[in-house]
Amino acid sequence: MPAKYSGTLAKIRAIADDENVSVSSDYRKEAAKAIKPKRFKKDEDGDHEIILRQIETEFNEAYTSFKTRINKWLTRLKLYNNQMRADDSIGSPDIFTNHQTVLASLYYDQLAVEFGPREQGDEEVAENMNALSEFDFEEMWKPWNDYQWDWDAGFYGWGLKWIYEFDRGSKTPVQTVWDPASFLRDPMAKSVNGDRIGAGAMRFGGVEVLMTMDEMKNNPEYFNLGKLRQEGRGDRASLASQASEERRRAQGVSTFTDSVQGENEQFSVLRWLTRLRVGDKLKKCIVELGNDRQLIIRITPLETDYWPLVKRDMFPMSHSWDGVSIPDLTEDKQRFRAMLLNVIGKGARADVEPMYLFDKNKVNENTDFKFGFNKFIPINGPVGENVAMPLRKAQPGSIASFILDYLDTSMQKSLATPEIRQGVPSKDQRTLGETQLISAGVDTRYSLTARLWGISEREEWRMYYDNYLRNFHEGIDKKVIRLTGQYGPVWRKIQKENIKANSPQGLDVKIESREVANVKKKQAFQQAAIFVQQAFTEPSADRQYALRFFGKQAFPREVVERILPLSVDELVCREENEKLNENKSVEVLLEDNHI
Repeated sequence: MPAKYSGTLAKIRAIADDENVSVSSDYRKEAAKAIKPKRFKKDEDGDHEIILRQIETEFNEAYTSFKTRINKWLTRLKLYNNQMRADDSIGSPDIFTNHQTVLASLYYDQLAVEFGPREQGDEEVAENMNALSEFDFEEMWKPWNDYQWDWDAGFYGWGLKWIYEFDRGSKTPVQTVWDPASFLRDPMAKSVNGDRIGAGAMRFGGVEVLMTMDEMKNNPEYFNLGKLRQEGRGDRASLASQASEERRRAQGVSTFTDSVQGENEQFSVLRWLTRLRVGDKLKKCIVELGNDRQLIIRITPLETDYWPLVKRDMFPMSHSWDGVSIPDLTEDKQRFRAMLLNVIGKGARADVEPMYLFDKNKVNENTDFKFGFNKFIPINGPVGENVAMPLRKAQPGSIASFILDYLDTSMQKSLATPEIRQGVPSKDQRTLGETQLISAGVDTRYSLTARLWGISEREEWRMYYDNYLRNFHEGIDKKVIRLTGQYGPVWRKIQKENIKANSPQGLDVKIESREVANVKKKQAFQQAAIFVQQAFTEPSADRQYALRFFGKQAFPREVVERILPLSVDELVCREENEKLNENKSVEVLLEDNHI
């Protein structure tokens, strides 16, 4: 069926993008008119039904493919913290121990970003972006978002971070970590945006979220809100509610039915990513649905040609979206280990409170004996030289000990998490050299995952940079950032012209370990000191430039230029370069210092 809605979407987007505020504010009303559900089944399908039908087929394809896996993930949450075990049983926290050990090692050494120029003239732009990214690190809650992102990658095998919205108040890109247990996607996808030519990219996918009416009304992109019902309970319960309920069960908290009404009432919304035709172009769009996926309440064509969604993998498999998670490697061992430990534990208790045999000819049958543990069993005939004697039973042998040791060793091998790495003294006496070899092997295994995380980190910062270019309006938006250095705080004003590169490809983004980056900076500073010292022996050397070069290896540009102020010629040069970057004409004088 032809996409006859394409002209409708193009018209309502033109209203939203109109610079006239009074016109663009009519978007919600006009969108509700154009994308409205039909009143009766006999009515002809409108634009609302055509789009809805496409998304329903995509949702069904994804839900059928992944419902079993999502249920398995939610079941594993009970094993993670062992709150659902029987009161008289013990659990083995193998998933928790190994997950936290790997997560702590990878999260501790943060990955640092460094923007670099692609062509001459973008050095100052790259320096501004490095200062801006350092300031925004805490401002956009990246440490907490990264923890959730990393946690999901370890537990589910991959995690997702959405980077598209922009906070106009703090003028900072907004990061949101999507819940894999509520996420459905194209089962044919191998990654979010595919390879370099887009092969294997996700065609559609989305996540269920819970939102209040106020949250939707504050965003002018939403419409049809008057037709929205409270969270639906159709043939399939909301994935977001199901995930929330299972997490409460895993914590040992009673489940409940959300019957809250009023301002805090929540609505289940499917936030779906799909491609729709807008005018004569096929565009990536956000489409949000309520009422059990029967009502469209938002359609937003993205301003990017990619999905602004970054996927982080723990142990990826080639040619596949899904890799291997930590519970994949530890769940079976935790279950078997817990079962075996409980059997051995019952045997240990029976040693303390054993069952007895007694001669009923010598002991009155009506004697009040304990039931179960410490139980007496009457028999016909003697029970040895005594009136009563303990019942002999099997003792845990070497096989049980071997199995427990094997379970430990196999988990340590699969995840490179030896006892020493977990903060537990080794049971074996090892030499210093052997311990160092083990530590080096662990670091080698972890460095592979860290490098893979560096790929997702690079994608995140590229989208971060693109977010600023899309949302920072030239000549209007400005942001003052604070840099803390050896000489105290330094303030720097950032506008779009300060971060927009001359190169059409933008800036280079380099990701590496923060500890490694600091070591490299120290080495560069030491090498620069040796070079500058040697250069000063040459009478024709530009001493001021050399000192500035040396200072920039360790300090911000403002600090260096405050210690070594720019000359009049350099100030004129900077002003001329800024005009050239803005495509403005520059009067070149003969007496200018052109060097």
